[in-house]
Amino acid sequence: MNIKSVENQAGVVGTAKGQKLKKAFGNFFIEIHVKAHLSGLFLTDALEWLLLYESLEQNSNFGSESYEAKKFIMLRSSVECILKSLIISSSKSSEKAAGAYKTAVACSHNLSKLHNECNLRLNRRRKIISPKFLSVWGAVEKTHISLRYSLNHTFEKLKQSYAPPFYKGNVSVLIMDDDTRKAFFNEAKRIYYMAMAVDKKRFKKHRACLGGNYGKVQDYIWTTILGH
Repeated sequence: MNIKSVENQAGVVGTAKGQKLKKAFGNFFIEIHVKAHLSGLFLTDALEWLLLYESLEQNSNFGSESYEAKKFIMLRSSVECILKSLIISSSKSSEKAAGAYKTAVACSHNLSKLHNECNLRLNRRRKIISPKFLSVWGAVEKTHISLRYSLNHTFEKLKQSYAPPFYKGNVSVLIMDDDTRKAFFNEAKRIYYMAMAVDKKRFKKHRACLGGNYGKVQDYIWTTILGH
């Protein structure tokens, strides 16, 4: 890849910024390497949330509902990170790394928006959520990350106090029912491995040649994406 195509990636052909990029990066595939790094970071976050959840599930008998709500948010946060990784790893080659990242971040903690964006980018070539989990997923999508706070969790329960005991949207069932928790954990793991496969297919060869260019990727993220 020549420097002209690197400049084209950044959209700065013929500009002073383009000359700086030429000096800094040479023939380095900066946009694709930055995407690989960002996608990998989100996958690392996702895995760590899963491991934290699994550790608490195996080793804790505390079991209050507010405590279980915080564990539920760990699973929810893992899925959020997985979907953000997928947005980046399934981005078009013409999309800048900053654009893919900002699209993912703009969805915030909204699982429905993240899921829809992934479906658009993957053109529904892959089913992100397995059919058997869809009924539970509909309820998971409606939850908010604020359930980690006891006040918000209690208020949400009050809003749903007239729901049937095993109504799938009932927050107490999502959090406290053993079968539902296990199904969510298994689904989160399945989605994680799927996202890993997409990431590996797209970025494996770029990670292999990252080498001494890691600092350049960090600088690019710091200046171009984070705006410092």
